[in-house]
Amino acid sequence: MTLVQKMFRNMKLPKMRFRKLHQDEKGLTLIELLAVIVILGIVAAIAIPAISGILENSERKAQMANAQVIIDSARLAIADRGYGNIGTSATTKIDNTSTESYTISIQQLVDGGFINSNSIDDPYVKGTQYHATNSLVQIERHSTTTNGVTTEVFKYYLDLAPATGSLYYNDTPESDI
Repeated sequence: MTLVQKMFRNMKLPKMRFRKLHQDEKGLTLIELLAVIVILGIVAAIAIPAISGILENSERKAQMANAQVIIDSARLAIADRGYGNIGTSATTKIDNTSTESYTISIQQLVDGGFINSNSIDDPYVKGTQYHATNSLVQIERHSTTTNGVTTEVFKYYLDLAPATGSLYYNDTPESDI
């Protein structure tokens, strides 16, 4: 046996009786319980607005991503089918500038296989999709001829309609999405 063990073997430590020390305590006092409730209330008051802001921001970003996918699908449809072969068109000409305008609905994009109908879920209204015939992409092709050289500029505008209610985007240029 070591010297340290011998020293502690002869030493008598007071015996503590856990039950006896705590037998008078029966639980939390009302003040302690109220303090816990107040602290939880403060934490909830800080956390709930932050979480709702995160959810709103993610819905808005999902909406913007959907809008860009729809515009890109219309761009693909025009590139694949050519102008005037999908959607409805109109042409105006002023001096040396002509503007052709094409309107394509989400339904036409789905029917043509340019967009999957599952990718047009409305993030603001769970379980619904955008209105297939009222959600439109308008594509404008501006052609300008100067000294025999023709320059074309394309602009895309979006009308994005929920299944019910008012438009999310109304004639919104792609640059503003």
